[in-house]
Amino acid sequence: MNTLIQHDTRMPLLEMCEARHQRYCRQHGWNYVVSRQAAKGWARFSLILEAMDEAAAGECVVWLDSDSLIVRPDVDLSDALRGGFDMGMTSYMNHLNTAAIYVRNTPMAKAFIERCLDAAFSVPETQVSFFVEGLVQDASVRRLGPEWDDWYGAGGTREQDTIVRSWHGQSFAAKVAGMRKEIG
Repeated sequence: MNTLIQHDTRMPLLEMCEARHQRYCRQHGWNYVVSRQAAKGWARFSLILEAMDEAAAGECVVWLDSDSLIVRPDVDLSDALRGGFDMGMTSYMNHLNTAAIYVRNTPMAKAFIERCLDAAFSVPETQVSFFVEGLVQDASVRRLGPEWDDWYGAGGTREQDTIVRSWHGQSFAAKVAGMRKEIG
């Protein structure tokens, strides 16, 4: 069964999207996992690896930061990996963004996540995205378009085809206001 993971370090945001994401997971037959541990930087890779250990081969594990909201419940998130990709991430300013990570449970993807965890002891947390960027040359990672994590939409608006909307890099108040507007 596919799995969607979120963490609760920004509890008010998670509470705002949790019911929607639970409905989404029921609709698509996914597990919904909310981690109660801090998930900054490298910790997200531990949570992804744990979910992969529980998932069957070929199933998908998706990590979304708590300031991300699925806005197209008709779209299966595993579609991000169509075309045979093992992993998918969006990019911003030519660097991969680790706020939304789409992973197919394959040996290559598992090795990639394990390499990320191995680096946790030597690479500062602020350099996570840059380190991951360096690994993608060896992996089947799809650079996803903004519809998969439209976190840089100007003025809090989104394109019609946006699937996941996020408010990364905005103030907490702007995140709450944007999420409330999106939820309605």
